[in-house]
Amino acid sequence: MSAASHRIVFLERDSLDATVRRPQFEHTWHEHDRLGANEVIAALAEATIAIVNKTPLRADSLARLPQLKLIAITATGTDNVDLQWCAAHGVVVTGGLVDEIALRDALLAGTIAGAGFDVLSKEPPREGNPLLELDLPNFILTPHTAWASCEAMQALADQLIDNVEAFVEGNPRNLMC
Repeated sequence: MSAASHRIVFLERDSLDATVRRPQFEHTWHEHDRLGANEVIAALAEATIAIVNKTPLRADSLARLPQLKLIAITATGTDNVDLQWCAAHGVVVTGGLVDEIALRDALLAGTIAGAGFDVLSKEPPREGNPLLELDLPNFILTPHTAWASCEAMQALADQLIDNVEAFVEGNPRNLMC
């Protein structure tokens, strides 16, 4: 797909209080604040790239979006997107922070010196998350508020567009599936 044919739709734009620069490739850009569940499919109907925060994108909805090639997730875990459906249908999903099991194992083995986290793969946190069980002096898990500074939001916005540009260049990064 040529970059000129990309249609980017940013849902829940009001959830990211930062300046979001436009990608350095030809595209159309559409922003929406929070939409009702019945409005999401219409908003994404022609999208090749969707930027979402907490909007649920389940298999039944995704199946109705044949043009969609990339879902870039901002600011939250990834449990709002059906990652299995996306993997099976070639939709790339970017976002997320780290493989939480691998992080736990690396901390326990001493492979890394330490880690600090503000968000988990599923928010709000749920029993069974491997990081919730850690009681280590080299691991800090804070309530999901550290990301709310102006600087952190701007860094998130910059990384978001870096991810979109990397995808279009054929080098997707921060992949969830």
